[in-house]
Amino acid sequence: MIATLKRANMEDVRAKRPSISPNRADGIPIEEAPFWVLLIATPLIDAVLFLGAVGFQDALGAWHGQWKPTALGALASSAILIATLSRLKPWRRPKPGEPDTRPPIVHFATWLLGTAAFAFILEGLLALIWADRHPGPVGVAYVMIVIAGARGLLGWAERVKKRDRK
Repeated sequence: MIATLKRANMEDVRAKRPSISPNRADGIPIEEAPFWVLLIATPLIDAVLFLGAVGFQDALGAWHGQWKPTALGALASSAILIATLSRLKPWRRPKPGEPDTRPPIVHFATWLLGTAAFAFILEGLLALIWADRHPGPVGVAYVMIVIAGARGLLGWAERVKKRDRK
């Protein structure tokens, strides 16, 4: 009897929740994510922002191993970013032909984390691994060119493979 009531209660709870299936290709939208997911996402974004902050400081010649202020600044930035993005209206990228109704902060955050910060993240990673012996911004630019070339080569190989299948 108690097991039946618990099962019925769980079914009610599941019926009220948004449908989040592990087979869904999209994942959980951040605006529908439970609080514990946001707590997990914050340090993950923090790790990326920390590397970017170290790389930015190193590129300016201002990185001298000051871990605490940089880490606290990156943590505060990631908490603000997660809190801002999770409270906005849905911001999924629209399908082709649909109007883009995403808030401006989403465009900026996507651009910042995806494009502008990549070089600084790589620079920060090299600065933390090799300290004073890393190649510097010019070396990072060479590494980025190699990565871009490898991605282009892999994309070209995939297109050739698709063409051969047809």
